[in-house]
Amino acid sequence: MKKIINEPLNEKLKFLSGVDCWHTYSNDNIKALRMSDGPHGLRYVYKEENYEQISKANRVYPSLSTLSCSWNKDALYSIGHCLALDCIEENVDIILAPGVNLKRHPFCGRNFEYFSEDSLLSGKLAASYINGIQNKGIAACIKHFACNNRERDRFFESSEVDIRALNEEYLKAFKIAIDESNPLTLMCSYNPVNGIYASENPYLLTTILRSKYNYNGVVISDWGAVRNRAISLKSGLDLAMPYQDNFLSQLEEGINENYINEEDVNRCIARLDNLKDILKDRENLRTIDYTKEERLNKIVEAVEDSIVLLKNENDILPLKNSKENILIIGDYAINPISGGDGSSKVNPLNNNNNLVEELKGDLPSSNISFENGFVTRYNLIQPFGMKRALLEAKKADKIILCVGTTLREEKEESDKDAYRLNENIYDLIVELNKINENIILILYTGGPVELYEVNNLVKGIVYAGLGGEGVSKALSHVLTNKVCPSGKLSESFIYFKEDSYASKGNYFYEKYDEGVLVGYKNYLTNDIPVLYEFGFGLSYATFKYSNLKIKDLGSLNFEISFDVTNDSEIDAKNVTEIYVGNRLRMVETSAKSLVNFDKTFFKAHETKNIKVLLNKDSFSYFNVMLNDFYVEDGVYDIYVSTSLTSDELRGQIEIKQGKFKYSRF
Repeated sequence: MKKIINEPLNEKLKFLSGVDCWHTYSNDNIKALRMSDGPHGLRYVYKEENYEQISKANRVYPSLSTLSCSWNKDALYSIGHCLALDCIEENVDIILAPGVNLKRHPFCGRNFEYFSEDSLLSGKLAASYINGIQNKGIAACIKHFACNNRERDRFFESSEVDIRALNEEYLKAFKIAIDESNPLTLMCSYNPVNGIYASENPYLLTTILRSKYNYNGVVISDWGAVRNRAISLKSGLDLAMPYQDNFLSQLEEGINENYINEEDVNRCIARLDNLKDILKDRENLRTIDYTKEERLNKIVEAVEDSIVLLKNENDILPLKNSKENILIIGDYAINPISGGDGSSKVNPLNNNNNLVEELKGDLPSSNISFENGFVTRYNLIQPFGMKRALLEAKKADKIILCVGTTLREEKEESDKDAYRLNENIYDLIVELNKINENIILILYTGGPVELYEVNNLVKGIVYAGLGGEGVSKALSHVLTNKVCPSGKLSESFIYFKEDSYASKGNYFYEKYDEGVLVGYKNYLTNDIPVLYEFGFGLSYATFKYSNLKIKDLGSLNFEISFDVTNDSEIDAKNVTEIYVGNRLRMVETSAKSLVNFDKTFFKAHETKNIKVLLNKDSFSYFNVMLNDFYVEDGVYDIYVSTSLTSDELRGQIEIKQGKFKYSRF
């Protein structure tokens, strides 16, 4: 294949933007690349009618907000692998996923597309997901670089964030994923960052991405993010999407005015050349090793790993295969919201997603019935047969109430107006509790919602998230203990909307006043109580920890080892979270920060020795005077935990690096 870089200059300029909405430019010598949206399934748009994009039916995968609750890198790899197979079947070269923007606050309408409020968890899981995609010969596209943490006025309102927080929090997930998976493409965000649009931001695209992170992949614009193609090219953006009539004239004007030159063009062209070469070399990897049905099984397994048991008063769960009368209420049981709206919305291949039927299959001896109580129409929740639901509730031994948000809340281009569920849902819970206290609440949402009012009105709470096509089968397996719940929250459930530290912008800029104290780091450090903390999740099994050992491997590398025993009769997976804290630093810092995690399967009564590694990144902060990450001497607390504040084991590491260091005092 002829190299793009050998084309005449006027022909090369055409390769620097798309030829339409989904393809790169091509000529007789060079093949076009096809792109499609992700990350929750392949949104393959094949035509447009009346300004609406029509996509083919495909598998609907769990949202990244749900998968992050698995804390399982293998599960993320598996979903990435399956998504790549969908791409292979449709001849898609680049899947526009995953999004790793930090969940700065719980009100961003697009939070369901992102992993976590913690940058390390986001980066590690994203790296596994990307490896699952790219090991099948498909290019992933990590996005949105950077600081797209709210949807409101995202094309214009600037994210005003200090340099330390930018490097330490908002760019960290990108850095981890680049180091551990080398995504072949990266997408810039719409918004300005500190007053300069991300597509034209040389600090982000060149100083950080190219120079500091040594990233050599292709940088793509978000769709419509480029204002001036010559300025974006000079700043480091390789490919502007989609096609716009004025891109070519803007580039020509930039060359005529000596703002850009052929050397600038060749740098972008070289990276596009390299991408095409890599994809051509990996064509032999594009084989189908799972059928569509097998992919559905992988979805179910991933959701089983991601479901979080938040409350289990009096061991109301798991359900037993007995003569119990179990009443299921709520439209979500038979019509679950499987994902959010916008560019990630997938036309489902399978509409057979019914919790009532799944539970009937898993509990054949139980008497299982269903009442709506409410229905969702036009993304509005309205009472529908509440009287019937209340009458049947009197006869039930247990009630499973399935509730959630709608596509009005879980949506690109707008933020959530409220933190609460629909008022009709609250009314239903209150009325049900007057009749029957044995209520198990199932939450189908893309993130936290206010549960303070209802927390004491139900005995069980299960966070199902947005589980795609596998959510009903996976829920049934967890509710009946075919699979022991092992999910952990990747985002804090605050009590009220007012507990969030995130301020609103003024349509010119939004100031990130909280600095590096994002998410749980803010709530914990400032003693703000939360209802369910980051990393929290119950199990039917019981785990015990012992025998903590810390081994110094030299050069700020440490091995943390400990024993975990499954002290129960149930086979189960267990998540261990490793935190580091040092309140005596010379700069503002979180009381604790996640530095590693482990998820391991245990048979009943089995003991395993777990080993995790810490390195200099586990102890460093971004020092703005040195313009680099820096490890300060001192004593660091090590927490081996099953949630943010559980602290099953504690230890300490003293770091003293020698006299050629900056003095603390």
